[in-house]
Amino acid sequence: MYECFAGFGEFVHFYALACLGLHLWAVAVGFDQLYMKKITFALFSLFLLFSFIGRAQYIEGQLTDKHRQKPVRFAQIEVLNTAITTSSDRQGRFTIRGLPAGSYTLRISHEGYHPVDYPLDLMYDEPTQVKVCLKQKLLHLNDQLVQTARRYERDAFYSSESVSAYEQRQLEQQAARSTPEALQGLTGMWLQQASLGMGAPVIRGLSGSRSLILIDGIRLSTPLASPAPFSFLSTVDPAQLSRVELLRGSGATQYGNGAMGGVLQLFTRTPSYSRQGVEVHGSWQGKWLSRGMELGNRASLQISTPAVAVLGGFSYSEFGHLMAGNGRGSRQPTAYLQRGGDLKARFRLGSRHQLTLAYQQQALLDLPHYEQVAFHNYSQYQSDPLKRQLAYARWESHLASKWLRKIQFTGSYQDFYDNRSQQMSGREELQRFRNQLNSWGAVLEIHSQPIPQWNIVSGIEYYHDELKSEAWQIGQEVSPLSPEYADGARTDNLSFFSVHTLDILKLRLSFGGRANVFALGVDDPGFGMVNFTPKAFTSNFSALYPLSRHFHMVASLNSGYRMPNMYELSQWGAFDGGIEAPNKLLGHEKSFTSEIGIKAKSGRYAGSIVLYRSRLTDLMERIPALYQGYAYLQGARVYQRVNLSQAFVQGIEAELELPLFERVLIYGNVNYTYGNEVNAAAPMSYIPPLHGKAGLRYQDRKGFWSKAEWFYAADQDRISPEDAANPLIPESGSPAWQVVNVFVGYDVGYDFGWCSASLGVLNLLNEGYRMHGSALDGYGRSVRASLKLRF
Repeated sequence: MYECFAGFGEFVHFYALACLGLHLWAVAVGFDQLYMKKITFALFSLFLLFSFIGRAQYIEGQLTDKHRQKPVRFAQIEVLNTAITTSSDRQGRFTIRGLPAGSYTLRISHEGYHPVDYPLDLMYDEPTQVKVCLKQKLLHLNDQLVQTARRYERDAFYSSESVSAYEQRQLEQQAARSTPEALQGLTGMWLQQASLGMGAPVIRGLSGSRSLILIDGIRLSTPLASPAPFSFLSTVDPAQLSRVELLRGSGATQYGNGAMGGVLQLFTRTPSYSRQGVEVHGSWQGKWLSRGMELGNRASLQISTPAVAVLGGFSYSEFGHLMAGNGRGSRQPTAYLQRGGDLKARFRLGSRHQLTLAYQQQALLDLPHYEQVAFHNYSQYQSDPLKRQLAYARWESHLASKWLRKIQFTGSYQDFYDNRSQQMSGREELQRFRNQLNSWGAVLEIHSQPIPQWNIVSGIEYYHDELKSEAWQIGQEVSPLSPEYADGARTDNLSFFSVHTLDILKLRLSFGGRANVFALGVDDPGFGMVNFTPKAFTSNFSALYPLSRHFHMVASLNSGYRMPNMYELSQWGAFDGGIEAPNKLLGHEKSFTSEIGIKAKSGRYAGSIVLYRSRLTDLMERIPALYQGYAYLQGARVYQRVNLSQAFVQGIEAELELPLFERVLIYGNVNYTYGNEVNAAAPMSYIPPLHGKAGLRYQDRKGFWSKAEWFYAADQDRISPEDAANPLIPESGSPAWQVVNVFVGYDVGYDFGWCSASLGVLNLLNEGYRMHGSALDGYGRSVRASLKLRF
């Protein structure tokens, strides 16, 4: 035992370092001095509160690489069912204090190693010694802990849902320019790019508002998203990510509105508590792409004690015009700047409670909309800036009750801002549009475990959105224009959910439901105040049955929904074909997905194959209609959006990892999607072609790695009438293509040593190609280099 105030000297040093780092970060991102004083005072108060921790029994541990017999540095150690986490130091050691006597399980994880759950009994007044040898892993499929499927971590092999994931090391080795590009090749996803800074995912043939995107569990998708691909994913810095998970064909019960195709969740990096005393770690990463296409920098700093951990970063990148392959030359305008900063702090009070505070901001400056200039007769069309900022606070409490094992509350504020200017070719007038969407969120989660075989996650989610939209025309004089959206539009979204996982003998069942109440209010200049209040209920059921130690059969039934949003309900009035009037009876779109598959995992291979079919009903469509009994208003034909169309999407997804030798792995996936509109008896829009990847990777035990990847896509000549009229898609459809990328790299110290470097050749064959639905060609042959230094 030792006194409660024993760590005060450490705290003073920590506070000085934290303030220095905070002020440097604030200067970089341009924080106001008044706000800085408030933040510094708040952090000082929090540090005082959380730095005094009484000590009880303690655990001392040592982590060692089984093959190299060297310490494993910076591994994450979590005491399950408590708020206590820490990390191993440079000698592979860790210390855990503040736990009362009892039985516990340590979860030890480090990317590149198999995770370990280590049970132990902690006795009074006796230090407990723990020594664990971690085994390096070559296979990744089905050997990961995934969170998105159940809202808590589970072994992917024992999850009945279809989940794809990229870990931090995979993301770092790609060194991608943007987050959408970092996701290329993820099973079940297709990438669409309107411009370099406007990439968007297509999940199982569905995009935009029909697929849900989350960041740290908070909704990134906005009510301004249309069913077409959505661009705000590019406002997330890929260097900020620690993990990416894609939940395919499911997620509406777990996460709510929009998850018809699935859920893409981004996890940002989290600071680690120190073993003892004050620890300071930092890094700098530089990225370069030949032919002037990229020059990027990111610096980060982490300051940690056993009770407080703070991580901050700043990035600045310059992107030049894209250079396409096969002699297609420069694609202009595509150059822009990117600037951002982020800060995350964790505070631990004893073994039961933890507070996380986070802020992130990303701005794309002078961002051209290439598709508008290249295909829609604009001489100028750019956003300056396109910006997103997010702040959230998350409180976690771990309790002893079976029905209240963990309570988590997250409050968030997110701001989306687009300041856009556009000018038609041959016109002198310049138009400016300014749209700002403010979103507040609150999520309460309650985790229960009445018996060891039954896990429950229940909760309440609430999001409130407010839109400010303005427009001007600038010529010889400035005159107001009708805004792009209804100024002052607002939405409220309230959900109640409960998700259960139950083990019965060999069978693992997962099921749950969600009730959603939605309200949207629009004060339209022509139609007055219009309110919509649709309601939705969704449910899911899935099962996993082990056929053997190495093969699991999975099956699931999932319903989903998408509420009408600001994009559809705040743009009434004249359009090219007539005038659109509101329809107060407009409801939500629905989906029902069934799938069946096999998951496999052994020391010699890992993979999965899934067959699925999604039935889409009540899809919104604009048709001729009557408004208050009139077919014409202001001399124009009346149209309304109604829930009329039906469609289906079906396909197959397969992935495989197969070691050829001890350190050589062959891997790949294949994705086939078929979509059809039932009413029109025609293909659905934006359905990707047959596509996938194959790769060969080598990783030695000393840090050297290399890989060669082949990405491919077949012809897509099954196109809808809308696709045929879309200038982004050739009249006969999109031709097939194949691209080969080659990388080599070295990590000085396998487990994230002091230096990592990589060099790669993109599009080795210099293929000229364009992904189906994209406005922009892919990179021509180019060289990519990345260097990361750590201290």
